[in-house]
Amino acid sequence: MKRLLLITALCAALCSSCSNDDTPAVPEPPVNPTFELVELDARTRNAIASQGNVFANKLMLQMNQQVPDANLMISPMSLQYALGMLSNGCSETALKEITDAMGMKDYSLDMLNSFFYNLTQTLAKEDKDFTLKLANAIWIQENFEVGKDFIQNNKALFDADVKDIDFTQADKAKKTINKWAEKATNGTIKELSLQIDDFTRVVLANACYLKGKWTLPFDKKETKKATFHNQDGTTSEVDMMHLTKTFNFRDSEDEPYMAIELPYGNQSFHMAIVVPKDDYTLNEILTTFDWNRLGFSGQKVNVELPKFKIEANYPEEIMKCVKELGINHIFTPGSLPGINGGVFVDQITQDTFIEVDEAGTEASAVTNMGMANSAGPGSTPPPTPIIRMDRPFAFAICENTTGAVLFMGKGGKM
Repeated sequence: MKRLLLITALCAALCSSCSNDDTPAVPEPPVNPTFELVELDARTRNAIASQGNVFANKLMLQMNQQVPDANLMISPMSLQYALGMLSNGCSETALKEITDAMGMKDYSLDMLNSFFYNLTQTLAKEDKDFTLKLANAIWIQENFEVGKDFIQNNKALFDADVKDIDFTQADKAKKTINKWAEKATNGTIKELSLQIDDFTRVVLANACYLKGKWTLPFDKKETKKATFHNQDGTTSEVDMMHLTKTFNFRDSEDEPYMAIELPYGNQSFHMAIVVPKDDYTLNEILTTFDWNRLGFSGQKVNVELPKFKIEANYPEEIMKCVKELGINHIFTPGSLPGINGGVFVDQITQDTFIEVDEAGTEASAVTNMGMANSAGPGSTPPPTPIIRMDRPFAFAICENTTGAVLFMGKGGKM
């Protein structure tokens, strides 16, 4: 009987693996069982970060195809961290598939580990108005042998908390992991779509939590009832927030969408929002949309954004997307020799939460405050543009220095 590896990324990706076959797997040789921190120059770090965002774009497109008419909330970063941790136990073939899918072709395991180590330091910014917490954990079946280098690397590079557990007591084990998830996500995710059975041997988990205040908060007194046109053709009454300030804004006559950046705290992070213009749908926009190619200019804008809350879990969809992106070998027995020659990935799921209101954002997912030129004497100032999210819209929460995408999603039905 093959063992089960369960990978979990909260807000996140949860994954597990099992087998009904008693044939022993032939493990492949592990990649670089020991780790060396590689000094990455700025050009290399930026190149890796940029390719990581390409991965995020592709994941968003694939997930939108999985759930075209529903609200969507995913964390590309959480999935990337989970795959990064897993890479320390992969065979050469499995590692190549992961690095290729993440746009890091021909990069070594040391370079991959060094990138995530440096990214964690970059994300650890001091800002009283923005909190970001990353947590990693690995649970291992009692008396089950796991590669020491796999554990050592994940402890040292990902600050992973490694614990023994008895998966044969499935309910008790799941309660333990749910309790960890609840604490790591500040109570926003309490119950995971995590399946544990007699074949479970390892659970690998990542959690990402943020809470940020808008740099320019909305005034609650300006929030009014309004109509939202849902993706399925129905309408809903929403609490529409209103704010007129100078933001990074994009509205080109030859593009079928408008976009805006709403900064958090000291402006190290922001939420980018894209809404289609009349005669276009969000799904049409997302088919060819590239978050990396957005360019903005500082401009005074009337912003209308509904308060919203999305809670979602994807027990099957994330794994399907991972396979579509070219990562398949990790689901094969013997592909994770650095963990144990008998384990492989069987399931990847993701549980997510986001809530947006006048004060900011809570999610368990280089912005400039541009100054518009003042009008000259005697001239008539142009009308203030309006970006109104009264129809399905997409959003991404990003770090400004690297452009790293923490969370992505869409509001399709309010």
